[in-house]
Amino acid sequence: MAVTNVFLRRNLRTLTVWGANTNVGKTIFSTLLCKGFNRRKGGNQGQVYYIKPVSTGPKDEADDLHIIRYSSKTKAQCLYQFQDPVSPHIAARGIGNAASDQDIMQKIQTFLHERVTPGLGNILLETAGGVHSPAPSGTSQADLYRPLRWPAVLIGDSQLGGISSTISAFESLHIRGYDIDLVCMFEDEVYQNHEYLKKYFEDKGIRLIHLQKPPHKQARLESYYKYAVQGTRWLPDAIDYLMEKHEQRIEDLKSMPSRAEQSIWYPFTQHKDLSEQNIVAIDSAYGDFWQTYKNQNHDGVIKSRKVAIQRDTKEDMAAPKADQEVDGKLSTRLANLSTVIMPFPDVVKKTEESWGHPKVLSEKKILLLNPAFDASASWWTQGLGHGNPDLSLAAAYAAGRYGHVIFAGTIHEPALLLAETLLKNLKNPRLSKCFYSDNGSTGMEVATKMAFTAATSRYQWDKSNAEIGVIGLKGSYHGDTIGAMDCSEPSMFNEKVHWYKGRGYWFDFPQVKMSNGNWFIEPAPGQIGDLGKRLEFKSQSDIFEIKSRKQTDVYKGYCSMIRETLLRLVKEEGRTFGAVVMEPVILGAGGMLFVDPLFQHALVETVRESTTLFNTESTPISPPPKTEAKTSWSGLPIIFDEVFTGLYRLGRFTSSSFLRVHPDISVHAKLLTGGLLPLCATLASDSIFSSFLSSEKRDALLHGHSYTAHPIGCHVANMSLKTFLAMEKKREWYEFKGEWGGLPGVKEDERKRRIARQVWSMWSEKFVDTVSRFEGVESVNTLGSVLAINLRDSEGAGYSSAAAAGMQKALLAGVDGKMRIHCRVLGNVLYVMASQTTSVETVRVIEAIILSLLAKNNTPVSLT
Repeated sequence: MAVTNVFLRRNLRTLTVWGANTNVGKTIFSTLLCKGFNRRKGGNQGQVYYIKPVSTGPKDEADDLHIIRYSSKTKAQCLYQFQDPVSPHIAARGIGNAASDQDIMQKIQTFLHERVTPGLGNILLETAGGVHSPAPSGTSQADLYRPLRWPAVLIGDSQLGGISSTISAFESLHIRGYDIDLVCMFEDEVYQNHEYLKKYFEDKGIRLIHLQKPPHKQARLESYYKYAVQGTRWLPDAIDYLMEKHEQRIEDLKSMPSRAEQSIWYPFTQHKDLSEQNIVAIDSAYGDFWQTYKNQNHDGVIKSRKVAIQRDTKEDMAAPKADQEVDGKLSTRLANLSTVIMPFPDVVKKTEESWGHPKVLSEKKILLLNPAFDASASWWTQGLGHGNPDLSLAAAYAAGRYGHVIFAGTIHEPALLLAETLLKNLKNPRLSKCFYSDNGSTGMEVATKMAFTAATSRYQWDKSNAEIGVIGLKGSYHGDTIGAMDCSEPSMFNEKVHWYKGRGYWFDFPQVKMSNGNWFIEPAPGQIGDLGKRLEFKSQSDIFEIKSRKQTDVYKGYCSMIRETLLRLVKEEGRTFGAVVMEPVILGAGGMLFVDPLFQHALVETVRESTTLFNTESTPISPPPKTEAKTSWSGLPIIFDEVFTGLYRLGRFTSSSFLRVHPDISVHAKLLTGGLLPLCATLASDSIFSSFLSSEKRDALLHGHSYTAHPIGCHVANMSLKTFLAMEKKREWYEFKGEWGGLPGVKEDERKRRIARQVWSMWSEKFVDTVSRFEGVESVNTLGSVLAINLRDSEGAGYSSAAAAGMQKALLAGVDGKMRIHCRVLGNVLYVMASQTTSVETVRVIEAIILSLLAKNNTPVSLT
């Protein structure tokens, strides 16, 4: 989806006129509103603009001509006119240059940038037909214009059935996040719809105005307009009301940061460093972008409006300055990198044109809302885009059908279908049961209880004496609830928490990295011999060839080192462990650390082969029934925390598939609901489940939440998974995948082999290779929609590093006035995350921005 400027300015009022149906009077009311803005008392109210993006029917009957005729001071334009008087999607058939959704939105942006002058102004955009009348592409207008989210004026239907169509139109707009500022409609003495609807909308805080129907004869229309404008009070009152709503919207946005500073306690935030100047107020979000309020002193981009104006108007006459010398050096660097920075020049150019980022010509033309790409995927939750109408409708349906119902000895269709869908598509023969909780952290609490109970039951540990811990990886993070916190080693996240007591042992591990164009595995600190050597690979996909890599001495070394460590911990130190807990492939909050998948495979296999090692009580163990032997846990239960890495975040339904092992317990959240609602599913095997079976209730899994398996979340999750699975089936990531067959020079057979391995990223291989060559970049990594850039820090890496903060700030400010990117950092690691629906064009533009920012302060290590 292209970047959309919504053109919110204090001195520019914007409205979208919607109809409850066709022929309800949209153009009549649009004409009246245009005339009303033009005639408003109190001085010049600025130019009035009218846009009709799509119109059908004879050109001499077009709505923009009607506006020009009866509101002559208004500048009116129709962007796409189709001759046949039918629905746009039919009228556009057979026409080679039929307007796509992107074409229409681009033309609107162009009109706003080129035709709308600085100073006071008013813009009315009139839609075609009813709210859901399709655009030429077939997309509902309600979805087509949603990126703008301009305040809405809904024209109600005064005919028989009009009450229903008007309410339905309102609900369709409302559920998509539109603000309906005003409802207008004609009076009808027989049906009297206006009387019923006035009370309906008043109860919702929406004003409704009504007036007599216009005459049938066009010759009398001029008199009708004259009376409506001059002979009644409704029109000036309506204009005043719309202007008050506009001012109130701006004041609310302006006040949000200061109000938030007074009343909000933010997560993961040191409030000593927080002020209203660095709190980002979000007006709305759609697709990959937020619309954020721009405090003019907010990010340092516009430090002085006068300077900005002066520089813009006198730039051509100015003498060479130091910063121009810097720009010259940058141009040289970019020229040297041109083949890699702009691997898709046509795509980047086209998308750059959609940025529509205005020059700062005067204070009056500064936009108060600016789009920002959500590059943290809103803490890794976004997969299907903000404001996704399918998810919104799914949530509304479940809310209407169920609300919330208790989930203790009951079942409802959304929860049952979701459990069955997960069990089917995870393709893990071990898993058979699904337990619901509220979020990833609580899901990990559940998983730990499950595993510890199963291990205690099998090994008959004395719970009053044994302190049971986990086996995990250094840098892991599994949540902020007490049990989940104890599953991680001491770190900045938990060292100040009074009740924290890290319970377990955490292996240091070899990491996957790319630097200077080379993929390699960096050995864990302190390793010697074969395990202490850096391993080089021709491609990233080679790293995930578990089957062939298991035949190497490295794998044998991993297994040997793990086995010796476990023997020491259990036999010599007397430690007791109840589970292996890991994030497959990537440790997210620990710094986007990519683990050698072979090491994680070795850890699981070594533990499972150690069938007697963890039996510290030397109690005889009954083997599982033969029918369960292949799916029963052995050694210790294996828990995979796929809260972040699962459900297509890394390009596959389950990240465990990269390791070629199946866990006994699997935890899924975040992308589960596409980013709309909190929900978590913890799936377990029968051998885990059976540990809780008893004649006594106290032996059950006594864990639950008031909103366990809430139907709204479950139904949204079903829609989310259905969408992801359909995207995979339709090969919607094919273009991304095709760019991971190798850089130029790779033979075609090898290219096909790499693509077939399904190890790919939305960030192009050429881009990642280029980033890795900058001297300020220690390493880079990517998989699926995740990109992690590890920046060099002379004072050391880690979560406390501030190396990435400057780059983060520059991206948010907008590099060279271009697309603003809101991302987060983990110490010296800057990570950027797309959603699973982000377009190739958008990703390539972000790549170009990142490369240009790196090029400003870095010299490439190598271009060979």
